[in-house]
Amino acid sequence: MSGLWASSFALGAFIGPSIGGVMLDFVGFRWGSLVIIVIHVLSVSEIIYFNLFDFYIVYFFQFIAHLIFMNVESRRPKYTEILTGEFQPILSAEPVKPYSS
Repeated sequence: MSGLWASSFALGAFIGPSIGGVMLDFVGFRWGSLVIIVIHVLSVSEIIYFNLFDFYIVYFFQFIAHLIFMNVESRRPKYTEILTGEFQPILSAEPVKPYSS
């Protein structure tokens, strides 16, 4: 795995200057630099947009769910009801009568 990691860095170190040299010969320094700057600005803005979008969307829906279900009473007993003996069972069952023939 580390060989794959190192070879990808070596490949990038070879391809980057090669593409830069070809771009310098064909379009010139000014336009080549502009293309590289635009690529970096787009990638950084995309990273920031998707990270903030994901962060705020997840917490927005959690907030909406909290507002919707905030006043709903839970049927589960609270810890204080269990510890103090004030707990009333949700379902009450009658004792089973023995079968008599």
